[in-house]
Amino acid sequence: TQMRTWSRQIAIGMRYLYSRGVEHRDLKTSNVLLGHNDSCKISDFGLARCEELKSRQSSTSRRHGAVGTLPFMAPEVLEASGFSEKSDVYSYAMTLVEIVSRTLPWKGLTEKQIMMQVAMKKNHPELPADTP
Repeated sequence: TQMRTWSRQIAIGMRYLYSRGVEHRDLKTSNVLLGHNDSCKISDFGLARCEELKSRQSSTSRRHGAVGTLPFMAPEVLEASGFSEKSDVYSYAMTLVEIVSRTLPWKGLTEKQIMMQVAMKKNHPELPADTP
């Protein structure tokens, strides 16, 4: 199906970025561009980090700090424990939640409520009953 195609292409794109030492750090549906023949491309690298650049930065500034878009941010990012490949995988999962459910993860919650659900309670957003 179309959703499966997009999910696979996003995963392949993320794998490619990591093979080149790039952390996206803000993966979300609005940063995935749809093209012809159900193709999609990852975009908006404004918060991305490259391994080569990270090696030149101090260890405290290169991976810590909350960056990204709140409904897609991993628990460790919200806790200011740092950013890793796992953080992008979490953002990928939240992107899939939105693609499949056609609803923004954590829709209807305030920023504080989202942080509580993700960072403190380690919950995941519920999918609507009519989600395929």
